[in-house]
Amino acid sequence: MIKIKDLSKTYRAGKELFKAVDNVSLAIKGGEFVSIVGHSGSGKTTLLSLMGGLTAPEAGSITVAGEDLQEISDDRLAALRNSTLGFIYQFASLMPTLTALENVLLPTMYSKGGRGRKDAVQLLEEVGLADKAGAYPAELSGGQQRRIAIARAFINEPQIILADEPTGDLDEDTEAEIMGFFRHMNRERGVTFVIVTHNTALAATTNRTFRMTGGRLAVA
Repeated sequence: MIKIKDLSKTYRAGKELFKAVDNVSLAIKGGEFVSIVGHSGSGKTTLLSLMGGLTAPEAGSITVAGEDLQEISDDRLAALRNSTLGFIYQFASLMPTLTALENVLLPTMYSKGGRGRKDAVQLLEEVGLADKAGAYPAELSGGQQRRIAIARAFINEPQIILADEPTGDLDEDTEAEIMGFFRHMNRERGVTFVIVTHNTALAATTNRTFRMTGGRLAVA
């Protein structure tokens, strides 16, 4: 499902060059549930961004669902991100002028044959916020906003979920519920998960765990 070979990405910080991802190779099969742990600045978020085609590497190759991200057009890459990939970012990034339900439905505006209102309501129910469908982000707590963003990531029935600290601002009980929801989507629908986290306890619940240190990836 995801194949990375000899991947590298360097950033400039002032006069210094910082190698965020350093010659990383990784293969993830369809239906796997994988986590990547590491301290802040270790390169794990950059690696996730590369997997999603949000950042271009300077060396190496990335293949996602059979598509070489370096070879396809910008339009095809955008379509792949909208239909095959679901993103859960470190911050909820909801549209403030849209209700919770409208935020969940937002990705369907850019897809053909997307799911509808009934599906969005069901996803809100699955993340425990069916009663907040008409609420605006400013009326929701940070944890509630995060759960809306999680529901939004699933609206186009992605094959792959790329999640950056998906439970970072949730309490322990809600985190357990969300991880249970992820597990359900993984088992019942075969969704592949790649979760980036600093939470080693959460990572321990996944099937495979890798550790990122100084841009390098190793089995944890």
